[in-house]
Amino acid sequence: MADIDIVHESQREWRTGSTKRIDGKEHAALNKILSTLEPNLFVMRVDFDPNMLVERHKHASDHVIYIMEGELIVEGTKVPAGSCITIKKDIFYGPESAGPDGCRTVIIFDGSPEQTFEDPEAQGRPMSAA
Repeated sequence: MADIDIVHESQREWRTGSTKRIDGKEHAALNKILSTLEPNLFVMRVDFDPNMLVERHKHASDHVIYIMEGELIVEGTKVPAGSCITIKKDIFYGPESAGPDGCRTVIIFDGSPEQTFEDPEAQGRPMSAA
């Protein structure tokens, strides 16, 4: 089965992606790479803490975000569980934030998942919840 890779998410380690301090409390987006066919395909599970905010950013690859649980608010639009968001490479989007119950997603990248923030200093800046 060298050409077939079967992985359960429990076999992969969580990593801390983005973190943000909102109203004095640390919020995080955790991720794990579930599968990869480098350099062309990455499948990641990303879980956002409640109200976690990710500043306006872009990726160097096309990608699809599938919302498994909760909701994600992207540029002011609430995107509920069961929805897909398709985003072209090199397009800045956001901010995006998790709803009050957090958000569980699977994101499929057609290339590197690396992100670039529109404002390089924005990711570390504290915010107040709206």
